[in-house]
Amino acid sequence: MAVRILVESGTTAFLRMEEPATEAFCSQVASMYQAVPYHNFKHAFSVMHTTYLLLQSYIQSPFTPLEVAALLLAALCHDIQHNGRTSSFHQTTKSALAREYASHKGSVLEAMHASVAIDTMTAEHVFDHVVAADADAIKSMIQELILATDMALHPQVIEAYADKKSSGDSLTQAKMILHCADISNPTKSPEVAKWWSHAVLREFCMQVNEEQKLQLPVSGFMKADLFSREEANMHLEFVDSFAVPAWRLLAVSSHFDEYVTRQCMTNIVLCRKMWLAAMEPTVQLTVMSFPRTLKRTKSAYEDMSPCGDDEKASSTKRRCMKKVVRRSGLETAAVDVNVT
Repeated sequence: MAVRILVESGTTAFLRMEEPATEAFCSQVASMYQAVPYHNFKHAFSVMHTTYLLLQSYIQSPFTPLEVAALLLAALCHDIQHNGRTSSFHQTTKSALAREYASHKGSVLEAMHASVAIDTMTAEHVFDHVVAADADAIKSMIQELILATDMALHPQVIEAYADKKSSGDSLTQAKMILHCADISNPTKSPEVAKWWSHAVLREFCMQVNEEQKLQLPVSGFMKADLFSREEANMHLEFVDSFAVPAWRLLAVSSHFDEYVTRQCMTNIVLCRKMWLAAMEPTVQLTVMSFPRTLKRTKSAYEDMSPCGDDEKASSTKRRCMKKVVRRSGLETAAVDVNVT
């Protein structure tokens, strides 16, 4: 599937890569992801897939073929060789990785991912058939995009996207897309979101156990039992602190097909309800606020006004986007979304 995305997005055409070479590259990348519960190749592909979905849903894409290639390659490689431990853990334990990438301050993991990604692409001849200037430009953009996936930079990424002066910049938009894709688990159906959330906690537990063995201060936000109230609270805080602000900003930006962003926001509402219910079975569920009320049914989507002047073309695009969303696992049952 990663190969198919690179082909259908025009990335292989831009890079002049034959399919066997593309398959070899993707296989090599997959082999370099470690067998950890969350930051594995499944997560990498999920982020790449969501990135591609957002690229496909642009009403008018601001990206050049080079930028599309950089964004998708960065998505595929953004957590390469992640060992299931945080940057702060590496710094606290003074690991070899922390020492090697000490110049990058707190973003030691992201610096490693970017370096390994570019080295792997070079070794797999990804840039062999483009001019030197394009190769340098795509490497530079990949590095910037991967470094921007550091969760500590969440405020800067969304503030830049919200700033009208910088939001039109393609690099700013690319950083926002990759960041949103990286934290997109709550935008999937509740069942899928829960699966990913449990994977996150299992990886957290591995770090907590190691911290205890090394007699280090335990990362408190990581400490919870599976299926517990504490786990539900952990995931709810993540949704409210990170997913909601970022995805709401995408939804109101008017850059994307409304069908996709509304489906993602609907799933976030359902995800919040799921974690609220898990925290307290008798809790009074509340619905988050969005721009207006919309019943999420097929007929409602069919009645949505077209994005462009050509109604027939817009209708065709909406039908195509529905197929993409269904294949991505975003589609859910009908639900009322009440918003201000």
